[in-house]
Amino acid sequence: QEVTDEILDDLIQEHEYVVVYFSGNCEEGQKCDDILEELENIDDELDESGIIFVTTEDLTMAKKYGIKSFPKLVFFRNREPLVYGGDIEDEDEVLAWLTDEDTLEIPDKIEEVNSKMLDKILGENEHVVVYFYKEGDKKSQKILQELENIDDECEDKDIDFVKISDEGIEKEYDLPSLPAVAFYRNRFREIYTGDLMHEEAILEWILDLRESEPDVIENVDRKTLQVLINDVNHLAVLFYTDNCEECEDVLEELETIDDETDEHGIQFVKSKDAKLASEIGIFSFPALVYYETGVPIMYDGNLKNEDKVLEWLVEQKSDDSDEDDDDNDDDDDDNDDDDDNDDDDDNDDDDDDDDDDDDDDDDDDDDDDDDDDDEDDDDENELQSFSEIISQFASGDGCFYIGMGGKGQLPKPSFEPYQCCPRSPMKGSKVAKAQPKKIAAKQVLPKPTLKKPAPSPAMRTVSKADHPVNKGKGGAKEATKEPKKAGKKGGFFGSGKYTWWW
Repeated sequence: QEVTDEILDDLIQEHEYVVVYFSGNCEEGQKCDDILEELENIDDELDESGIIFVTTEDLTMAKKYGIKSFPKLVFFRNREPLVYGGDIEDEDEVLAWLTDEDTLEIPDKIEEVNSKMLDKILGENEHVVVYFYKEGDKKSQKILQELENIDDECEDKDIDFVKISDEGIEKEYDLPSLPAVAFYRNRFREIYTGDLMHEEAILEWILDLRESEPDVIENVDRKTLQVLINDVNHLAVLFYTDNCEECEDVLEELETIDDETDEHGIQFVKSKDAKLASEIGIFSFPALVYYETGVPIMYDGNLKNEDKVLEWLVEQKSDDSDEDDDDNDDDDDDNDDDDDNDDDDDNDDDDDDDDDDDDDDDDDDDDDDDDDDDEDDDDENELQSFSEIISQFASGDGCFYIGMGGKGQLPKPSFEPYQCCPRSPMKGSKVAKAQPKKIAAKQVLPKPTLKKPAPSPAMRTVSKADHPVNKGKGGAKEATKEPKKAGKKGGFFGSGKYTWWW
């Protein structure tokens, strides 16, 4: 961002870390413009580190700080300028220099950090003291002045001392109030409860914690607890609240097994994070939860019986270890089987190679015959296997149906019903094609009433003598020669004289 001299002066007065690129009179396309374009690549990384990066062509501020040659990069730390003496064209080198702890350190001043920087510092350093405060608060500023008197002593003991005033930091780190001083050992926190205006008492408290070994269940804040749940495979958390007599009694008993849990590889911490507790169904305190690779398991026994608690925790870890061993055994068995199969395949391949070498000459003479025999054998085997399938699944008329995606007997299953018959069917065996249809609701219909058929009339008795066939032969011939009368049918059936019932 390009700024004027007036805006730049305000930024330097209000912020501890400001980087300024003094370009001088720089036209587009010149070398100074190309350098600025490269440095803009590290602007996001500097923002994450709480460093403001600006550029200016104005010369008033440059002359004020004795800058005569351009372009020049200057780092203002607590209003004090520090000129960069490296290769300004190498943005990676510039970034490394600006974010180095030695560069950021201001003599006799506690380093200001943001939330991202603090999380990084807590993860990389064993001992850290953090001053949480509110920007613009007069009481916080007075305490800060006192704490800066012990910054050098902490540095001599390899203790990083930082301060932070980000908006909402008290909620993020689960602080009771602001301002507050906290000592962190490998992310485990202890909050100072004395008078923050007495810097000597604070320094003594810090050095005692630095030299002592933790022999109690360590307290963690919300952010640290989330990190532990995600990163630690075996974690025991005691959720408790302030002003709780039962919580104090339980803590006193459970602190006697803290060393034993460490020996079994179980990290034991305590937390007052009621929000996280409510998320896993805890609304009464104290409560003990065992986290196995991030999965919570609730303890429902007597928390004041530390022996039972230790036995339960070890049992939970042992169960988890047994499952891991079973998985490893299964993997080993699979690997052994694979190795055995590989060895068998290698041996078979070697034997086949030897046989091939020994029989090359013989095979050359008999290739044609062998091929024919093999083809015949294959055909016979295929016919035999197919006949076995037929005999196994055929029933009734000798036909069976395959397909619809559910049969695997044939190499190419069909999704249509397919009829296969070894011989001509003796009875109908058609199957309708399966079609998806809606099932209609059943309707109850009245039973039809059956009517009795009417009685048939009695058949007329005709004697053989009266039968027209047995009456004279001549009569029949003459009847055929006589002309037919209009409107009447002649012949045997059409005379109308007789009634026939079939």
